[in-house]
Amino acid sequence: MKNPNVEIDLQVSRLIDYLSASLDADSVPDVGQLHQSILNAVNKFMEPLYPDQSFDCITAHQAVLQVADASTGRIFTRLLPLSYTENSNGLTLDGENAAGAPSRIVFLSETAVKKINDVTGQGRDNPRCNG
Repeated sequence: MKNPNVEIDLQVSRLIDYLSASLDADSVPDVGQLHQSILNAVNKFMEPLYPDQSFDCITAHQAVLQVADASTGRIFTRLLPLSYTENSNGLTLDGENAAGAPSRIVFLSETAVKKINDVTGQGRDNPRCNG
């Protein structure tokens, strides 16, 4: 194979032509569903190709956001210039707000919420040690 990118384009184009032949050309929700199904399948079949690794932390300086428009079902993909960090406590997104000031969004995992509740006295009422 001389150029894998050309081969990928050719094969994906053939697959999409084949799968979309049965769709109503004016049905954006059907096209959106096909789009999402293809993306999910690519992710599913690519994952086993990575060597087995365990991750304590995942970090990135850009994030790809995929959304399906609520009214049309159309899939949109955006590359966002934000930092992403994920560990057992949850994930954080760091970037800038519209004014250019630093901004952070934190999504806590269930594990982190339990730890916070325990530390603040809202956790379980029985001691963990016998002493």
